[in-house]
Amino acid sequence: MNTPIVESLGYLLMLREENEAKAQKEDVERWISFLSAVNSHPEADPKAKNNFMKLIEPKMKNNSDINPIPQYETDIDLLKKLKEQQRGGK
Repeated sequence: MNTPIVESLGYLLMLREENEAKAQKEDVERWISFLSAVNSHPEADPKAKNNFMKLIEPKMKNNSDINPIPQYETDIDLLKKLKEQQRGGK
């Protein structure tokens, strides 16, 4: 099923994933910049620093959110039977 609507939806999903990846990358860059700034001024209030760090820390997805790659098994006996049928067997 390769209709224009399916292709369009696939393209939109791809764009969404790219935008999410870009946003996550920007969050990580912002986090690194913050850590660099904090380390260059260590005399700041530690409690306020910790609260601020919790607010801007990027939200990382859990590994459970990621769909695992499906593992397929091949039925060798079925393949042999199909080859025999193609050759004109039974």
